[in-house]
Amino acid sequence: MAPPKTILAGLKERVKAYQSDADFRLIERAVDLASEALKERASEKLAPSVDVAGLLADLRLGEKTLAAELVQPCLLEGTLDRKRIEAELGREAADLAWELAKTNVALAEGNPEKTGRLLLALTHDFRLVLMALTERRVLLERTLRAKADARDLASEVLENYAPLAEKLGVYSLRCALEDMAFKALHPEQYLELESRLRQSEKSRERELETAIETLSAELARTKIEARVESRFKHLYGTYSKMKRKGIPLEQVYDLNAVRVITHSLEACYTVLGIVHALWKPIPDQFDDYIAKPKQNYYQSLHTAVLSGKGMPFEVQIRTEEMHNFAEYGVAAHWRYKGAKEAKHHDQKLELIRQVIHWAAKADGSTPTEGMKVQLFGNQINVFTPKGDTISLCRGATALDFAYAIHSDLGNKAYQVKINGKLASLEHELSAGDTVEILTSAKQTPKRAWLAMAKTEKARKKIMQAIHLQKGAAPPSPIQGKGMAIKITGKQKNVKLAGCCKPLPSDRVVGYRTTKRKLIVHSVTCQELAKQKELGRLVNVDWGKRVGGKYSLELKVFAADRPSLLVDLLNVISGEKANVKAANTKTSSKGTALSVFVMEHTDMARLEKIVEGLKRIRGVKEVTLVGS
Repeated sequence: MAPPKTILAGLKERVKAYQSDADFRLIERAVDLASEALKERASEKLAPSVDVAGLLADLRLGEKTLAAELVQPCLLEGTLDRKRIEAELGREAADLAWELAKTNVALAEGNPEKTGRLLLALTHDFRLVLMALTERRVLLERTLRAKADARDLASEVLENYAPLAEKLGVYSLRCALEDMAFKALHPEQYLELESRLRQSEKSRERELETAIETLSAELARTKIEARVESRFKHLYGTYSKMKRKGIPLEQVYDLNAVRVITHSLEACYTVLGIVHALWKPIPDQFDDYIAKPKQNYYQSLHTAVLSGKGMPFEVQIRTEEMHNFAEYGVAAHWRYKGAKEAKHHDQKLELIRQVIHWAAKADGSTPTEGMKVQLFGNQINVFTPKGDTISLCRGATALDFAYAIHSDLGNKAYQVKINGKLASLEHELSAGDTVEILTSAKQTPKRAWLAMAKTEKARKKIMQAIHLQKGAAPPSPIQGKGMAIKITGKQKNVKLAGCCKPLPSDRVVGYRTTKRKLIVHSVTCQELAKQKELGRLVNVDWGKRVGGKYSLELKVFAADRPSLLVDLLNVISGEKANVKAANTKTSSKGTALSVFVMEHTDMARLEKIVEGLKRIRGVKEVTLVGS
């Protein structure tokens, strides 16, 4: 391994390429800290992490991620603890290093079924996923370089790591993982295909150079600002397409490609017309991924044409933003940190996070029957003893976990095992924890549990159980008196009850407080049924325009199919609804139930969402309920 000064110089140059104001002192402290902790073994143990850090820099990740990667081997070796790293490098870098080290320890067990779940648990912070994927790339690369048997590792890469890199949209990482795995698993086919492509490489390059010159000249003549470059399909992508479609190399039309990066969406379609005017399009080879993005949110226009000499090649047309996302995927988010585009990329990250979880269930890399996944917001993923994934809000306790499984489990919970060690029900869970709830037939929910529970679902179940313990029957619809007061959302003294969260579609009743305020409840609200002064009840009704934010649940029952979740989300996000959480559940009968917890201010838009969802192919029923 190179000396520390050489390492720093190399990393600094790679980081400067995209972040000139980075805190290089943090990287320097990380190298010094790791070198000091590992002592004479620093060269051996740090070399892979230095390779990984360089590749992470190329993916445009920041100095905190690089610092975390550099000190992570010290956690694995036990030469540094989390507290020391936090003191030297800050909490964010320490948290990244700690969580990745925990995952690497679990991955080292070599359990293929567990690998997918462990990677899934990292998706609350995509930097962790990119670190894990890049570490696997470096490990496979070093194994091949040492001419050791890499077949098991390569199989794992193709099964878990490369598909995740594809779903994240990180093209360079996906290609590297696939090509190295291809070389390890099928060395003869790899060498044969590599040889065939090398033989035609120069002629293909000349043909693409001619095409680029022709297209660039036409774009300049029509005054369209764009840059044009070439791209060749990676080996494994070529091999898998030939095998999947049963076609010869000559019919892989996207083997050679010209890429056009424009400055506007309108220019993309103008360029498409120019391309089709210059060269003959190949039938049935056009895809509009701008109008209908891929599941990983990739956007581009794709068309295949024949050159003047008859060589087929693909033309990809996209904007600068689309190009950055296509090349770097979720890593593009950090490239735009602080810029106007950051918010847009945050939305994409959330959509991709959903698709990863949804696809994981569909392709069997995680348990499918009855598995629920909560998405969006500040989430963590934890596991049941059987390995099922349960998603909770950050800060959730073991008691929240119990109620997330089943009400009966929560009601009878008296103790918990976290990663095999006994803990209390109020223990705060961390991402990746394995949680086992211990129950007792004598246990009953206590009012003190309300302070221990952090999720809305757990609190509601606890309140219901306490209410039933007192022998109270479920409340009947409550009636008010007088003419109905219209709720428009503008009245200062009118508020919606937090206990039952009534929706504009619910029947409601008002309750006047001693402070002359009117609290609006659902007519079946259990909390309202406890009030003794029924004379305070007032008839209320919703006005035509209702202001304020309302929490609601939107349930969609549909036939399960690829891209279903993306289609649902496109309708919801198109009306600018704020989705706080989403639960998905599939069945062996080919159906899917999606539940979206949302805030919405405009009932007219909400109705548009419902109608839009009903028009989606495969959707059988859409219902709206209070959350």
